[in-house]
This record gives sequence, structure tokens and C-alpha cells, in this order.
Amino acid sequence: MPVWRCPHCGTPQTESSRCWVCKRSATSCATCRNFRRAIAGGLGYCGLDPRRLPLHGDELRGCWEAVISGPGFVAEPAAVKGGSPGGFWTDEG
Repeated sequence: MPVWRCPHCGTPQTESSRCWVCKRSATSCATCRNFRRAIAGGLGYCGLDPRRLPLHGDELRGCWEAVISGPGFVAEPAAVKGGSPGGFWTDEG
């Protein structure tokens, strides 16, 4: 029964510290809430590091923090007036 998905490859996982497919840690810098991705491919930096040294994301630092996930965006359905579905090409009247 999968409990979480690997943040790197997306494979369903059971409770463990490393992914069984890509062997990467779930608590690497790339999964930290303070990791900022750079425009250059595969690089980023730690938002807590004042020197902003480039990181690959597979580093393990003691300052790792989990990403706070809030409720996702829930779109409200549009209210429909009248009995007809309406639309751009509908003549009402």
C-alpha cells in the first residue's frame, strides 16, 4: 500500500527513507521548502544560505524542512442563469 510518492521520480513508495527506484533520499535539498530552483538546468540554492552557493538538489543538510501543503485550489462552478445552457453562439430572445 503506497504511503507517499517519491518527489524525484514519482514512484509510489512504502514508508522508507530512500526511494526504491531512484535510490534518492526523500529529505534531500530538492524537497526542502527553502530550496529555490535556478533557471540553469538541475541547479538551485538554499534560501537560508546567505552565500547562495549553487546546489544540485541531492545534498543532505541539517536545515531541511518539509514543504507545508495547504488545501489545493478548488474552482467554484460558474452559475448558470435560466434553463438553457447558453454560450457564445446562443440567441436568447
